Amino acid sequence: MNKDILKNITGFFGEKKFSSEKTENDGKGKNKLLLFLGLGGILLIFLSSMLPKGISNSKKNVAVNSMSAEQYAGALENKIETIVSSIVGSNKVKVLITLESGIEYVYANEVKYNSDSVDENSPDNKNKYQSKDSGEEKYVIINLPGGGEGALTVTELSPKIRGVVVACMGGDDELTAESVTSAVATALGIHRARVCVIGIK
Repeated sequence: MNKDILKNITGFFGEKKFSSEKTENDGKGKNKLLLFLGLGGILLIFLSSMLPKGISNSKKNVAVNSMSAEQYAGALENKIETIVSSIVGSNKVKVLITLESGIEYVYANEVKYNSDSVDENSPDNKNKYQSKDSGEEKYVIINLPGGGEGALTVTELSPKIRGVVVACMGGDDELTAESVTSAVATALGIHRARVCVIGIK
């Protein structure tokens, strides 16, 4: 019986010894893991501060003036198609709009003028007056909402329309063509001579 108790006690301490060794090894492994994670985080922060910032800013600056001339013409074509469809009573309508130029942006600028004048008396009692004017002009730069910088836009000038072609059902009919021409010219604010209406089948 004493032998059994002794065996149990020895087994218990042996297991305890084994589990304490295991705990020490687990603790060392966790410490190494935390050390590596900490060093990795510091390395990532260091590398991110060294990356060039100009690339992301330039991409953000491009996005300020988002609408292109093609998108502007496409939006107008869709609106004219809707108007003409309601006039002729058919969805078979095609519109082509050509532009003279792209969208123009007017930016705010800051102007500085300097004027220097000198008034001299010469020996022959004649006054000499000299003036020198100089000026400097630069765009007003602002911080954009998404980051980066860009010029402050004051006005956006829409492109001038060169001509409009409308192909629709009944475009061969004189009265229909007249109605469509009047509607398109009025909607776009252009002369009637710039609108061409043709019929399609």
